[in-house]
Order: sequence, then structure tokens, then C-alpha cells
Amino acid sequence: GQDLEGRPAGNAEALLFAEEFSVLMSGRNKEVGLAKSLASLYGCPDGPKEYRTKTAGSNFLFNVCINLLAATTPRWIVDGFPQDAVGEGLMGRTIFVYFGVEPARVNFDDPFDKGLRKELEDRLVKITGLEGQFQYAPEAYQFIKSWYHAFRHEPYPADERTRPFHNRYLDHALKLAMILAISDGPRLVIEKAHLDAAFRWMEEIRLSLPDALVELVLDPKAKNMEKA
Repeated sequence: GQDLEGRPAGNAEALLFAEEFSVLMSGRNKEVGLAKSLASLYGCPDGPKEYRTKTAGSNFLFNVCINLLAATTPRWIVDGFPQDAVGEGLMGRTIFVYFGVEPARVNFDDPFDKGLRKELEDRLVKITGLEGQFQYAPEAYQFIKSWYHAFRHEPYPADERTRPFHNRYLDHALKLAMILAISDGPRLVIEKAHLDAAFRWMEEIRLSLPDALVELVLDPKAKNMEKA
């Protein structure tokens, strides 16, 4: 990218990893409106994104791409998730992967496969070098057109808590399909198989979402929730 004066500028890429989402969203981060900032950056905006500070002027972010992987509990969503984050759309931009029971623990006593690690590292290097726009394979393009036409005629969810997820269902599915595509190889092409897998995951998430949000009671003032 370039800065506002035409000079080269680096990409604003970040992976946020929080073992406890409550820690990330509490204290100073909650006071300065981190949830609102994350929601505004969700779409990887084109052009510079201005971030204003109280004492140090403005910073500009270029080619923003932020990914967040965090863990929390249904109870904390009630106690700690900012209510304005519901109204302003961060909840709709979040994929809640819910497990009602603790998954089986992985045994790490076996020696780590160094060859596998090297292969993964090499593939990640190739992925980070990808540039450009994803394209649909012909069969995938026809599939997504038919799917979208059918989806538009589906009834709106009766459960208000799940409506933000419903509104961004396709966005989430396409992002998963892109991840699956580059996992198959360094090509920016979405095949129908990638869409099939992505929609299977989305259906699993959709069915478990009421359990993830079971303790959430919506604030009547969160008027923007359905528009998120």
C-alpha cells in the first residue's frame, strides 16, 4: 500500500489470539471502544483507515486484515460482552463455535513430526505471498447463485439473538470457503467442494448458536442489531 503522501506503506495485518476473550475486551480496551473498532475493520476496508488518538493525533492503517481467535463462555457473553457491540454489529461478525461438552484431550507425548512442521511452514509462506481477488470455478459460481436465490426467500429467524449471524451468513461461508481453497493449494480459486464444506460447517454453527447465546438477553436499545 501507500501512505497519504504516496509513499509505500506496509499492510496492517494482525492475528489476535485470546485464551480469554473477557481479558481482551475488558479494562482499557473496553473504555476506548475496541469492539466498535473491530467491527469497523471487519470488512478489510479499501484505502487508509484513520485511527484517532486523544494525545498523539491520527494514525492511518492500510490494507487492514484482522483475524481474531478467542475463547469464552456463554455466561461471559452476558456479563462482559459490550451491549453496544451487539447493536453495532460485532456479534454478527463473530462465528461462535460452541461445544457443550469438553472435547477429548490430544496426547502430545508422541514425538513431533518435524517433516510435517516444515511442510506446514512452507505452505504458509506460499499462502502469505498470495495477492489478488478470489475467483469462482464455473460450477461453484452457478451453485452460489442458486443458493443465494433460495436463501433470500428463507424466513427470518424468530430468535432475535441469531439474526446478526443470519444477516452475515453468506459472508462467513465465503470466508470459510476461501480458507479451504488456499488450504488445498496456493490458488485463488473457489471450487464447489470448498463451498459444500463451508456450508456444512455453517449449518453446524447455526444449529448450536442458540446454545452459545442461551444466557443472552438483548438490550431493547440495541436497535441496530438486525442491520448489523
